Amino acid sequence: MNEWIKCSDRVPEGKREVMAYTNKDGILFGMYLDRTQPIGEWVSKYFKWSGDYVTHWMPLPDPPKEAT
Repeated sequence: MNEWIKCSDRVPEGKREVMAYTNKDGILFGMYLDRTQPIGEWVSKYFKWSGDYVTHWMPLPDPPKEAT
């Protein structure tokens, strides 16, 4: 099982979508870190969060396998 990773320890590479935990709204899904901003912004289809608010992240789980 995946464990939460502190952003102060490391951040995801590239534009890999992950689950992010914010100290304001809890868990957000499908976020990636946009490093084009000075402190970085965590971005999803619907949200943008300053890097100051996101404290932890973890990889998204694998999608379900189709039943055969």
